[in-house]
Amino acid sequence: MAMPSTRQAPLCPVCGGSDFVPQFGGAGADAGKRSTTPYRITQSSRRLVGAVERCRDCGLGMLPPHLVEGHYADGADERFAEQAEVRCRNAERLLQLLPPPSPGARLLDVGSAYGFLLLAARRLGYDAVGVEPSQDAADYAHRTYGVEVFNGPIQDVPYEAESFDVITLADVIEHFSDPALVLDRLHRLLRPNGHLVLLTPDFGSVAARVMGRHWWALLDDHYFYFSRQTLPRFLRQHGFSSERLQSFGRAFPIHHWVFKLSQYSEGTYRACDRVVRALGLAEVEVPLNFGDQMACVASRVSRATQSGATS
Repeated sequence: MAMPSTRQAPLCPVCGGSDFVPQFGGAGADAGKRSTTPYRITQSSRRLVGAVERCRDCGLGMLPPHLVEGHYADGADERFAEQAEVRCRNAERLLQLLPPPSPGARLLDVGSAYGFLLLAARRLGYDAVGVEPSQDAADYAHRTYGVEVFNGPIQDVPYEAESFDVITLADVIEHFSDPALVLDRLHRLLRPNGHLVLLTPDFGSVAARVMGRHWWALLDDHYFYFSRQTLPRFLRQHGFSSERLQSFGRAFPIHHWVFKLSQYSEGTYRACDRVVRALGLAEVEVPLNFGDQMACVASRVSRATQSGATS
C-alpha cells in the first residue's frame, strides 16, 4: 500500500515540524479554487476543503497559507449585524467562564467585528475596547454602541504594555497566518495573571472526525485548526497557562441553524427554510452543542515560568 505523499511546508507553529500530510487522502478537485466573493462572517466558502493538511508530528490542521492569503475583503455582512442580541447573549456566556470583573477591569476583544462581545463585556462591568481589521465593522460598532475600536492589525494597536486584565479571541485565532506573533503581542498587552479567553473549532473532536471533509468548520478563511492537545501546548510556548478547556455551545434562532445548510446545498437550505417559516418556528432560539467548538481560559505567566516548562 502506497504511503500518503508529503511535502515540505512552512514550519508548524506548534511543534516546528515541516511534514504535513493531506487530511482527506489528497487534494480534491476543489483544492486551490477559492471563492472570489467578498468575505462574510456568516457565509464562508468551503471550496478548499480538499487542501486541508495535518502536521504529522503534532496533529495541527492547516490550509496552505498561499491559498488563504487575500481571502478577506472589507465587505459588510448584514446577516451578522442583524443578530446583535442573540450574539451578545452568547458572548456573555463566554465571558461568564471568568470570575466577575473587578471595578475598572479592562478588556480587549481581538477581532471584535460588529462589537457584540464588547457590548456584552460592558454590560458585565468591563471597560472594553476592540481591535478589528474591517473598517465597516469597526465603524458599525462605534456608531451603534459607542465602543472604542481600533481599526487595523493587532500589531499596531496603540495600547501600553500590561494594560488589560482580559483579552478575548472569539472565533479569531484560526484566522491569523502567524498566530505565534499575535500571542506574543497579546502577552505584552496582558497584565500579570490576566486572562486570555479563546473560542475556536476543535479539530480533534468526535464531530470533526465523524464528519470528515464535511465538517462545518472547514472553511476557506481558516489558516489553522487546533485541538485540545495542540492549543494548550501552543499557548504554553507563548507564555500562557491553560486553566479551563471545554466544549462550548451557542443558542441561535432555528433559521440560523437552517442557514448553515447553505454551505452544503442551497436547495436543501431553501426547502428547510420554507418549512420552518411556514410552521412559525424561524425565530425560536435553540441551543446546540456538538462538542466541536472549544472554549479555553488561559492565564498569563512570566517568561521565566514559561522557560521552565517543557513544550
